[in-house]
Amino acid sequence: MLKIGDMEKTTGSSLKLLAQFIKNGEDFLAQARAIPAGALGKTPIADEWSGAYVIHHMCDGDLHFLIRYLNNLAEDSPPIFPFNEEIYPERINYSKRDPAASLAGIAGNFLVAKDILTTIPSADWKRSSTHLERGIITLFDMVKIASDHSEAHAKQLQKIVSAL
Repeated sequence: MLKIGDMEKTTGSSLKLLAQFIKNGEDFLAQARAIPAGALGKTPIADEWSGAYVIHHMCDGDLHFLIRYLNNLAEDSPPIFPFNEEIYPERINYSKRDPAASLAGIAGNFLVAKDILTTIPSADWKRSSTHLERGIITLFDMVKIASDHSEAHAKQLQKIVSAL
């Protein structure tokens, strides 16, 4: 059980993380929406993904993150199954998918995640899950990973847009 001092630290840290999560999600969406539809399939940087592939990757990743948040909040110490993002472009048909559908998925999942995370009690940020490769991680850890993921891919999209 959290002590009062721990609760204050958790609340302050989680509020800062939540603000960063929201900023990074909004930044990613803005960068993705800045790519003209006709340029989404272009790969202007050698050995990099196209904007469309980055958007599909984020959509798939955000689906996994959202399920992890829900399981963490609803179950006691649920397992987290890793996903092999390396095989997704081929196995989940990135080349045939609609970037607009994936972008809509990202926006929708982001709104749901934001709604859930802004309404949970501060103690829930300490809830744990067991990742099959990383071991025990908290909801705070999961949101930090997702936030950093959004930030990294927003920067990747910015580079793609600059190179078009």
